[in-house]
Amino acid sequence: MKKFKFQSGFTLIEMIVVVGVVAILVSMVMTVATRVQNKAKEQLTKSTLDILNGALSEFADFGYRYKGKDAFVGSDQGDFYAGLKFPLDCNGLIETDVETELEDAMWLDSGDVVINSPDPQLEDSGIATAYFLLSRVPGCREILAGIDGSLVKSNGAIAVGGIEYPWVRVVDAWGEPLRYDLYYEAGNFQDWIDTRRSFPLIISSGLDKEFGTDDDISNE
Repeated sequence: MKKFKFQSGFTLIEMIVVVGVVAILVSMVMTVATRVQNKAKEQLTKSTLDILNGALSEFADFGYRYKGKDAFVGSDQGDFYAGLKFPLDCNGLIETDVETELEDAMWLDSGDVVINSPDPQLEDSGIATAYFLLSRVPGCREILAGIDGSLVKSNGAIAVGGIEYPWVRVVDAWGEPLRYDLYYEAGNFQDWIDTRRSFPLIISSGLDKEFGTDDDISNE
Protein backbone atom coordinates (compact mmCIF):
# COMPACT_ATOMS: atom_id res chain seq x y z
CA MET A 1 0.00 0.00 0.00
CA LYS A 2 1.29 3.42 -0.94
CA LYS A 3 1.76 5.97 1.78
CA PHE A 4 0.93 9.61 1.05
CA LYS A 5 3.08 12.37 2.48
CA PHE A 6 1.28 15.53 3.44
CA GLN A 7 3.42 18.60 3.02
CA SER A 8 2.81 21.48 5.39
CA GLY A 9 3.61 25.17 4.71
CA PHE A 10 2.38 27.98 2.48
CA THR A 11 2.16 27.95 -1.25
CA LEU A 12 3.63 30.89 -3.16
CA ILE A 13 0.19 32.39 -3.72
CA GLU A 14 -0.67 32.10 -0.03
CA MET A 15 2.59 33.80 0.91
CA ILE A 16 1.90 36.64 -1.51
CA VAL A 17 -1.57 37.08 -0.02
CA VAL A 18 -0.18 37.09 3.53
CA VAL A 19 2.54 39.61 2.63
CA GLY A 20 -0.07 41.81 0.95
CA VAL A 21 -2.33 41.74 3.99
CA VAL A 22 0.59 42.54 6.30
CA ALA A 23 1.62 45.45 4.06
CA ILE A 24 -1.92 46.86 4.14
CA LEU A 25 -2.06 46.54 7.94
CA VAL A 26 1.35 48.22 8.34
CA SER A 27 0.25 51.05 6.03
CA MET A 28 -2.95 51.54 8.04
CA VAL A 29 -1.03 51.58 11.32
CA MET A 30 1.49 54.10 9.95
CA THR A 31 -1.30 56.33 8.64
CA VAL A 32 -3.05 56.32 12.00
CA ALA A 33 0.25 56.89 13.82
CA THR A 34 1.08 59.85 11.55
CA ARG A 35 -2.34 61.38 12.15
CA VAL A 36 -1.98 60.95 15.90
CA GLN A 37 1.51 62.47 15.79
CA ASN A 38 0.37 65.47 13.76
CA LYS A 39 -2.61 65.95 16.06
CA ALA A 40 -0.23 65.99 19.02
CA LYS A 41 2.00 68.52 17.22
CA GLU A 42 -1.02 70.68 16.47
CA GLN A 43 -2.04 70.62 20.13
CA LEU A 44 1.52 71.44 21.27
CA THR A 45 1.61 74.40 18.87
CA LYS A 46 -1.77 75.65 20.10
CA SER A 47 -0.55 75.37 23.70
CA THR A 48 2.53 77.41 22.76
CA LEU A 49 0.35 80.11 21.23
CA ASP A 50 -1.77 80.17 24.40
CA ILE A 51 1.38 80.73 26.47
CA LEU A 52 2.50 83.54 24.16
CA ASN A 53 -0.97 85.07 24.46
CA GLY A 54 -0.56 85.08 28.21
CA ALA A 55 2.87 86.69 27.99
CA LEU A 56 1.58 89.38 25.59
CA SER A 57 -1.32 90.17 27.94
CA GLU A 58 1.11 90.44 30.85
CA PHE A 59 3.33 92.73 28.76
CA ALA A 60 0.38 95.05 28.07
CA ASP A 61 -0.74 95.01 31.71
CA PHE A 62 2.81 95.74 32.86
CA GLY A 63 2.83 98.85 30.69
CA TYR A 64 6.26 98.46 29.10
CA ARG A 65 7.36 101.94 28.05
CA TYR A 66 9.03 102.76 24.76
CA LYS A 67 10.80 106.13 24.82
CA GLY A 68 11.26 106.43 21.05
CA LYS A 69 13.42 108.88 19.14
CA ASP A 70 12.39 108.56 15.50
CA ALA A 71 11.91 111.44 13.09
CA PHE A 72 8.22 111.74 13.89
CA VAL A 73 8.62 112.59 17.57
CA GLY A 74 6.88 115.90 18.19
CA SER A 75 5.31 116.03 14.74
CA ASP A 76 1.61 116.10 13.99
CA GLN A 77 1.79 112.36 13.51
CA GLY A 78 3.28 111.93 16.94
CA ASP A 79 5.78 109.38 18.17
CA PHE A 80 5.54 106.13 16.24
CA TYR A 81 6.02 104.23 19.49
CA ALA A 82 3.64 106.27 21.63
CA GLY A 83 0.97 104.10 23.15
CA LEU A 84 2.53 100.90 21.80
CA LYS A 85 1.34 98.19 24.17
CA PHE A 86 3.07 95.20 22.65
CA PRO A 87 6.51 94.14 21.35
CA LEU A 88 7.70 95.77 18.13
CA ASP A 89 6.78 94.18 14.83
CA CYS A 90 10.12 93.44 13.16
CA ASN A 91 8.77 90.62 11.03
CA GLY A 92 10.86 90.16 7.89
CA LEU A 93 13.59 92.67 8.80
CA ILE A 94 17.29 91.95 8.45
CA GLU A 95 19.38 92.11 11.61
CA THR A 96 20.72 95.64 11.08
CA ASP A 97 17.17 96.95 10.63
CA VAL A 98 16.05 95.18 13.80
CA GLU A 99 18.97 96.77 15.66
CA THR A 100 17.99 100.24 14.39
CA GLU A 101 14.33 99.67 15.24
CA LEU A 102 15.16 98.67 18.81
CA GLU A 103 17.57 101.59 19.22
CA ASP A 104 14.91 104.04 18.03
CA ALA A 105 12.23 102.53 20.26
CA MET A 106 14.43 102.39 23.36
CA TRP A 107 16.13 105.78 22.86
CA LEU A 108 19.59 104.30 22.39
CA ASP A 109 22.51 105.50 20.31
CA SER A 110 23.47 103.86 17.06
CA GLY A 111 25.53 100.75 17.76
CA ASP A 112 24.06 100.21 21.23
CA VAL A 113 22.14 97.18 19.99
CA VAL A 114 24.12 94.40 18.32
CA ILE A 115 22.64 91.08 17.25
CA ASN A 116 25.18 88.32 16.86
CA SER A 117 23.39 85.44 15.16
CA PRO A 118 25.31 82.64 13.42
CA ASP A 119 22.30 81.92 11.21
CA PRO A 120 20.24 85.10 10.64
CA GLN A 121 16.92 84.46 8.94
CA LEU A 122 14.27 86.95 7.87
CA GLU A 123 11.53 84.63 9.10
CA ASP A 124 13.09 84.63 12.60
CA SER A 125 13.23 88.38 13.12
CA GLY A 126 9.64 89.02 14.20
CA ILE A 127 9.24 86.29 16.79
CA ALA A 128 12.83 86.70 18.04
CA THR A 129 12.32 90.44 18.65
CA ALA A 130 8.98 89.80 20.34
CA TYR A 131 10.48 87.09 22.57
CA PHE A 132 13.39 89.35 23.53
CA LEU A 133 11.11 92.23 24.55
CA LEU A 134 8.74 89.94 26.41
CA SER A 135 11.71 88.50 28.29
CA ARG A 136 12.54 91.98 29.62
CA VAL A 137 9.40 91.89 31.79
CA PRO A 138 9.74 89.57 34.83
CA GLY A 139 6.13 88.37 34.75
CA CYS A 140 6.41 87.56 31.05
CA ARG A 141 9.61 85.59 31.62
CA GLU A 142 7.80 83.37 34.09
CA ILE A 143 5.01 82.71 31.59
CA LEU A 144 7.43 82.04 28.73
CA ALA A 145 9.15 79.39 30.85
CA GLY A 146 6.07 77.24 30.22
CA ILE A 147 6.92 76.81 26.54
CA ASP A 148 8.20 73.34 25.70
CA GLY A 149 11.98 73.53 25.60
CA SER A 150 12.15 71.82 22.21
CA LEU A 151 10.35 74.80 20.65
CA VAL A 152 12.69 77.47 22.03
CA LYS A 153 15.73 77.69 19.77
CA SER A 154 18.77 79.76 20.73
CA ASN A 155 20.08 81.60 17.69
CA GLY A 156 22.96 83.64 19.05
CA ALA A 157 22.89 86.67 21.30
CA ILE A 158 21.74 90.28 21.37
CA ALA A 159 23.81 92.91 23.20
CA VAL A 160 22.01 96.00 24.47
CA GLY A 161 24.25 98.69 25.90
CA GLY A 162 26.98 96.13 26.46
CA ILE A 163 24.70 93.68 28.28
CA GLU A 164 24.20 90.40 26.44
CA TYR A 165 20.92 88.48 26.24
CA PRO A 166 19.93 85.31 24.38
CA TRP A 167 18.57 85.85 20.87
CA VAL A 168 15.82 83.26 20.71
CA ARG A 169 13.29 82.16 18.14
CA VAL A 170 10.17 80.18 18.97
CA VAL A 171 9.20 77.48 16.47
CA ASP A 172 6.08 75.40 16.05
CA ALA A 173 6.01 71.63 16.58
CA TRP A 174 7.10 71.12 12.96
CA GLY A 175 10.26 73.17 13.54
CA GLU A 176 9.21 76.30 11.62
CA PRO A 177 9.50 79.80 13.19
CA LEU A 178 6.25 81.36 14.33
CA ARG A 179 5.29 84.66 12.68
CA TYR A 180 4.53 87.73 14.80
CA ASP A 181 2.30 90.38 13.21
CA LEU A 182 1.29 93.57 15.01
CA TYR A 183 -0.06 95.42 11.97
CA TYR A 184 -2.54 94.85 9.21
CA GLU A 185 -1.07 95.55 5.78
CA ALA A 186 -0.59 99.27 5.24
CA GLY A 187 0.91 101.55 2.62
CA ASN A 188 2.47 104.47 4.49
CA PHE A 189 3.63 105.62 7.91
CA GLN A 190 0.28 106.86 9.15
CA ASP A 191 -1.38 103.66 7.99
CA TRP A 192 1.02 101.64 10.13
CA ILE A 193 0.00 103.64 13.20
CA ASP A 194 -3.70 103.47 12.43
CA THR A 195 -3.76 99.76 11.69
CA ARG A 196 -2.10 98.33 14.73
CA ARG A 197 -4.00 95.26 15.79
CA SER A 198 -5.79 95.36 19.11
CA PHE A 199 -3.83 92.18 19.91
CA PRO A 200 -0.82 90.78 18.00
CA LEU A 201 -1.37 87.89 15.61
CA ILE A 202 0.95 84.91 15.97
CA ILE A 203 0.79 82.25 13.27
CA SER A 204 2.18 78.77 12.70
CA SER A 205 2.45 77.61 9.10
CA GLY A 206 1.18 74.20 10.21
CA LEU A 207 1.84 70.79 8.75
CA ASP A 208 2.55 71.97 5.19
CA LYS A 209 5.01 74.63 6.45
CA GLU A 210 3.46 77.28 4.19
CA PHE A 211 1.72 80.40 5.45
CA GLY A 212 -1.64 81.33 4.02
CA THR A 213 -3.00 77.81 3.69
CA ASP A 214 -5.89 76.06 5.43
CA ASP A 215 -3.75 74.29 8.01
CA ASP A 216 -2.28 77.50 9.48
CA ILE A 217 -2.69 77.76 13.25
CA SER A 218 -3.08 81.17 14.89
CA ASN A 219 -3.67 82.63 18.34
CA GLU A 220 -6.94 84.23 17.25
